[in-house]
Amino acid sequence: MLWHHISGICQFMRASLAQEFTIHLDDSQTFHCIEDASIKGRIDPEFAYIIDALLDEKELELEITCFTDAMQSSKTRFTTPFSTPCRLKVTLFGPVSLFEEVGSFFEDHNLYLQDPVNCSRNALYRNPHKLSVDCGPDLWTSDLDREHSNFVMTETTQPRPELIDTLNSQEDLVETKQPGSIRSVMKRHQLQALTFMLQREQGWAWDGSRADLWEFFLESTGSYFVNRISDAVQTEPPQQFYGGILADPMGLGKTLSMISLVASDLLVDRNDPNSIDGANAEESSGRTLIVVPPPLLDSWEEQLKEHVFPNSIPWRRHHGKSRVTNYSDLEESLVILTTYHTISSEWKGSSDQQPSFLFNTRWRRIVLDEAHFIRNSDSRLARAICSINSVSRWAVTGSPIQNRLGDLTALLKFLQVYPYSEEHKFNADISHLWKIGKIDEAVKRLKRLAGCILLRRPKTVIQLPPRHDFQHFVELAQEERDLYQAFKMHTLSHIEQALSADDQSKKTYSYANMLQRIEAIRMVCSLGLYYKMRYDLETYNEQTPQNWAAVAQQMFNIRRGISSIQCRLCYCPADSTESTFYEAGLSAISTFSQCLEFVCSRCISTRSHPFKSCSHESICPFANISTDIFETDDMPTLTINQLSNGLPTKISMLISDLQSQPHDVKCVVFSSWRTTLEIIEVGLQHACIPCLRFDGKVAQKDRHTVIERFRKDPAIRVLLVTLSCGAVGLTLTEASRAYLMEPHWNPTLEDQAVARIHRLGQTKEVNTIRFIVRDSFEERVVELQKSKTDLAEVIHRQNESNQPDGAQRPLEWLKALI
Repeated sequence: MLWHHISGICQFMRASLAQEFTIHLDDSQTFHCIEDASIKGRIDPEFAYIIDALLDEKELELEITCFTDAMQSSKTRFTTPFSTPCRLKVTLFGPVSLFEEVGSFFEDHNLYLQDPVNCSRNALYRNPHKLSVDCGPDLWTSDLDREHSNFVMTETTQPRPELIDTLNSQEDLVETKQPGSIRSVMKRHQLQALTFMLQREQGWAWDGSRADLWEFFLESTGSYFVNRISDAVQTEPPQQFYGGILADPMGLGKTLSMISLVASDLLVDRNDPNSIDGANAEESSGRTLIVVPPPLLDSWEEQLKEHVFPNSIPWRRHHGKSRVTNYSDLEESLVILTTYHTISSEWKGSSDQQPSFLFNTRWRRIVLDEAHFIRNSDSRLARAICSINSVSRWAVTGSPIQNRLGDLTALLKFLQVYPYSEEHKFNADISHLWKIGKIDEAVKRLKRLAGCILLRRPKTVIQLPPRHDFQHFVELAQEERDLYQAFKMHTLSHIEQALSADDQSKKTYSYANMLQRIEAIRMVCSLGLYYKMRYDLETYNEQTPQNWAAVAQQMFNIRRGISSIQCRLCYCPADSTESTFYEAGLSAISTFSQCLEFVCSRCISTRSHPFKSCSHESICPFANISTDIFETDDMPTLTINQLSNGLPTKISMLISDLQSQPHDVKCVVFSSWRTTLEIIEVGLQHACIPCLRFDGKVAQKDRHTVIERFRKDPAIRVLLVTLSCGAVGLTLTEASRAYLMEPHWNPTLEDQAVARIHRLGQTKEVNTIRFIVRDSFEERVVELQKSKTDLAEVIHRQNESNQPDGAQRPLEWLKALI
């Protein structure tokens, strides 16, 4: 039986061509070469206990081969030992009576034995971890020298719970009659959502007719208002509030629910004073402003066309070349669609310039789709949004709480929920209780607040077909495993060097460099040997800092892929500036520093005084970057002839699975990288499986055409999508099978991608397959996802480098993660 993937360090006193040699164990942690005793080595301490246990079992014999990178041949002796990473392969020989005991021992340590291909002895072969019924009792090690095929181990998983699911607090609501201008038949839960929204637009239920934040009391001693969250009492009427948060999970049709609310405005009889109350009694323009991320503009227009009778709810777009230029353009429109970027660009702040119509109109209603965009209430974007004058205010998001309770306070500020539009009041009444240990009371208050202003139902309120989630554990081929181990050991070696360095700037640089190296390790899991054919290994192995200008764009993309990035000066998200400048025909230049701090193009172009590219006293190197380039890789077109060693193991597994599916099953393949999709596409072409691509290189104007062809062309079975493009704004219910090629830093992005398929309108059972390389960094990411560890928050620790030895902490964390 074969056990490999053991890492270590070899020391040579002279250069050699030796890449592979047999070793003898001195003890559980040290060894020497049998042929050349000057070659010595040390085994990674994490394997010491296991090796010690194997050595204690006298009936087991260990045959160990060491693998290193080749060095130039020379007779020159080194004055000090030359160290290089190595990998060990251990073949176990022993009696059949130890079969189950050895298997259980390795399973207890989450290790799995593999076939000893090219074994030095021809022995009877047994493997307790071999997933095959064809081996029989007479399999010998010599039979393994034929072409070796890797197997996939599959586990069924359950969808991850979300923090917000604990706030499901709405009782069963009555169904409001469907507005006449809506032509699609609304589902029961959507009509109940309409009931909730119409109630909220009535304002506070001071009479106690329904659960609400404020209640009015009239007694002989006088009248007063009671805050039902904190039990605080005041005599002055609280500021009126119309609106709330529609927080149903992805796929429940929140867009149609919100369109039906707009349609309800048409049912108000302005000639009947008795029917005009609540928000309808307030003076306004009568129009609804809907704010969305740019990719969702087309989706909203598509939904309006699909669900609304023609001409009953006229709308227009205010974005790019379709901007409103004068008030006459608004006369026939009841709905204005715009973007967060547009609002931010037209906000003048405290300037005396004439404001845009967005800010001098009193809107009947403002709706924020994907409202978590404003979770940083200090950003220019959030301040611009909050300054819009509107009677009713709605936040639509399936993730109102993404990382912390502060995400919710930003929404409360936008909604103007008195008194919790002030963050210090929310902290005093709820967050503070958490900090002092009164968790039950804090949760009770949070649930009560959510029950008043937030609608969140479980996905089970609709009868979606079942969804089955699987994890496919992939065993890399030996050469791929060797490459992975080499990258891993090189990275650990570089971290050790950085931790021992005295120069603080080198540690700061090393943190950025390590993220780049980890990205390479992740890509090796998907690309295998193909990685070293397409990427510059000399750059990866570089010991000295690279020119930051040459790597800044890639590092920015990697950093944004891990978590959101904000401008250090105005706090706006990196996603919210570039497109606005392009719309105006201006040059958009942002900067990204070696300490991973970002300054947006708006601050660079509008600030008259010199700006500091980072917050450190000694300015770190920085470079110009584009926020419009999202994917972390780029490559020229390739052909099957270039894949001389065949497809990478993980991609080969994918294509085999796709080939096994019936021809009427449509599938979507998600990956973080275009390179992975490029190789998959070549493999699919070779397998005669038609496919389409949907990634950052597909122009915005062509994206709708790609999706429509995938939906309607029965010959197209597979759609290849990057997570950055496909996690939001798409409806792909024609597909019933989704593949996620690698675990992402942000599990929410994975869930959003799968929700493109498993959502309202799906009529088939859905299967999701997540590929995970066994014994790799990918497993560490999955473990952290399961433990609910906030990867994004930990990654943010590079900001601690402002303090003495601050850069050491994130480097130590990365070392532990690897």
